[in-house]
Amino acid sequence: GLVSSYLMVKASEVKMVIANRVTKDDIQADALRKSNLAVLMNNVFDKIDNELENNPERNLSEETISRIAALGYSYKPYRKVLGNVLSKKMLSPERGHLLLTIAKMNLDSTTFAKIKMKTTFAYADLKGSDLRNLDLKRIDLKGANLQEADLKGTDLSNAHLEDINLWGSNMRKANLSQASLIGANLKWANLSNANVKEANFSGANLASATMNKLDFGGAK
Repeated sequence: GLVSSYLMVKASEVKMVIANRVTKDDIQADALRKSNLAVLMNNVFDKIDNELENNPERNLSEETISRIAALGYSYKPYRKVLGNVLSKKMLSPERGHLLLTIAKMNLDSTTFAKIKMKTTFAYADLKGSDLRNLDLKRIDLKGANLQEADLKGTDLSNAHLEDINLWGSNMRKANLSQASLIGANLKWANLSNANVKEANFSGANLASATMNKLDFGGAK
């Protein structure tokens, strides 16, 4: 019985290795996908550059905003090729790059708000990113990876942060009021002086998190 159980476990491990092994087709498909997305991204950003040239208001047309949203949706999350195996979690580094680029363009607040409303950044890979003091309220970052990211003073009020990975992130003085953090990983995160009023922490992991001077008024 013990030998039989051992062999079953080993067989399961072998199947897992085979399932995660990267094939030549996987590599070619990954290269083609990145090439196609690069062309799309260049076209969209050429359009943005043209509209922002000699535009002190820093606003964008509805057409360009829609193209940004379409680009975000085309950036589907996937399992990255890591050596000879595929990563366990499906993420989208491209969505992360898109958000960082758009956020640093100093767009007018109305344009940026429309982009956040129409574009999904769910499952974006933003590990270690600098997002300090940005206005990210109402943004969709469900399932995103923000491990060890710097979010000091960032406005994430009313944001969709379900199942997000915020392990070890710096969220001091961040605004999380009315944000949805259901199932979020906040282990070792620094939430000191953050605004968490009426936030939803159902099922969130707050083990070893720093939570000095927090007001959980109305929070779940």
